[in-house]
Amino acid sequence: MTKPLEQGEAGDNSISIALCTYNGALYLREQLASIAAQTRKPAELVACDDGSRDESVAMLEEFASRVDFPVRVIKNEKNLGSTKNFEQAIRLCRGDYIALCDQDDWWSPQKLDSMARALRHHSAGGIFSDAVLMDENSRLTGDTLWGLNLFEEPDTVFNSRARDHAISELLRRNLVTGAALMFRAELREILIPVPEEWVHDGWIAWMIVLHSRLVAISQPLIRYRIHGAQQVGVVGRSWADRLRRSRETGTALYRQQERQFEVLHDYVQSHRDVCSPEECERIEAKRRHSQFRAELSANRVLRFLRIAVQSSAYKLYAQGYLSMIKDALA
Repeated sequence: MTKPLEQGEAGDNSISIALCTYNGALYLREQLASIAAQTRKPAELVACDDGSRDESVAMLEEFASRVDFPVRVIKNEKNLGSTKNFEQAIRLCRGDYIALCDQDDWWSPQKLDSMARALRHHSAGGIFSDAVLMDENSRLTGDTLWGLNLFEEPDTVFNSRARDHAISELLRRNLVTGAALMFRAELREILIPVPEEWVHDGWIAWMIVLHSRLVAISQPLIRYRIHGAQQVGVVGRSWADRLRRSRETGTALYRQQERQFEVLHDYVQSHRDVCSPEECERIEAKRRHSQFRAELSANRVLRFLRIAVQSSAYKLYAQGYLSMIKDALA
């Protein structure tokens, strides 16, 4: 029998944690310990395991036996993949707020309390924080996610009432990391299902911005782990790292973005109440810019000329001169 949900402090809304695991035993214990150490305990932890062949499920079950909040462990009969597994976990959550959780990070003890308080204070649909990066040995790298994404003005961009600023930031790059995201469960049927072209955190961020309000908290509330087995990697700060990533993934990445924003444009066209004509056109312009980047000529001179002509689009739909130089040299 599942234990009933428990409220946090009087008057506060309950928090569910949606954790997805897949062969994560190497780092899972550290993540679970950080959840147990939260200053505000969750109402429940929903852990969906996607067919692990290691000790992940055993670790989850042992954790469930010794913590003072409900833990539900769901073992998938077949592998769903990361995004569909998160969809499943989100659907199973019963709290008022849902915090997404990766298997290989570490949470600050104040994470749940800080995010829930800020979510209520701003009357927002969702909130995300910055994160410091750590390596496979749990050593801090000195970088943050926002630093690598060149995001420096969260209060101006996301915590004002100007949703136009938030849309502009999301058009430039995928800024929201699921592991640092919390949202209101009442938005669940809007946020999912996630189209197959999108990763769950990118799509959820857009849905929150379009249907509600997404705010940012600049305090890094998690340590985000960088390691070779990650599904989605983080590009390093150096030019060498960025150029290497561009040469490895450039065309494929831009084609993926083109498909994503085609799907998003189709969505807003069919939900005109959440998107003005001008906003719809900006989303379509992002799709066209991604298509342009995917089709850049191999001829170096022609490539430079075409990039120069598109300088204004690079400013609006990428990271300006940094992206221009990256495409020119790739």
